[in-house]
Amino acid sequence: MPQDQRRRDLDAIDRLHRMDTEASKAQDFETLKTLVDANAIVMPPGSNAVPAHAQLDARIARRAADPNPVQILNYWFDWEEVEITGDYAFERGRIMGSAKVSSDAGPATLAYNIMRILKRQPDGEWKVYRSIWNEAPI
Repeated sequence: MPQDQRRRDLDAIDRLHRMDTEASKAQDFETLKTLVDANAIVMPPGSNAVPAHAQLDARIARRAADPNPVQILNYWFDWEEVEITGDYAFERGRIMGSAKVSSDAGPATLAYNIMRILKRQPDGEWKVYRSIWNEAPI
């Protein structure tokens, strides 16, 4: 892969990471839906594989119905590996952060291992195509 194409791809993946971080922190599930491929599949902890858009729609509905939703206090990715192979990229890392899960509880620390496959879109941007995560030691 030519170096200038690799740089453009890495820049686009970095934009995806920044948008994903900000939308996740804000629990902006509508924006998160724009960051996943139309055929994306996710494998959340303790769950079967599901279409990403359906999972995000369910989270939107749960949040709307919850009088005391979880508050994300801090959220970030720590990517240890990003490898581009043609129109796909593979990435591995950790999701870290903290959240307030109820009004009378203190902050809880969040830590997950994550592995994703990204897919280059026709416009050159990258979207999440497959994602799996599980709890990680803190």
